[in-house]
Amino acid sequence: MLEGTRAGITRHGGLAADVYGHSDGRAPLVFLHGYTFDRTMWRSSMAELETLDPGRRAIALDLPGHGESPDALSYSFQAVL
Repeated sequence: MLEGTRAGITRHGGLAADVYGHSDGRAPLVFLHGYTFDRTMWRSSMAELETLDPGRRAIALDLPGHGESPDALSYSFQAVL
């Protein structure tokens, strides 16, 4: 994990997130996990990203009901549209 560049847990739209790097005018890279995972699955990838593109802004999110994000009120198809 990149303790030096990780800003710590934040909230984006109510979802838990780890934010890495800094803004440099480019859109941040957004990392979403798959079913049964959480944002921590991306930590080793963030170390590789730091090697490839030092300081690049990246956000790894916990989707609703995963990791440290709250459960959604509904997981129906209509609710997530």
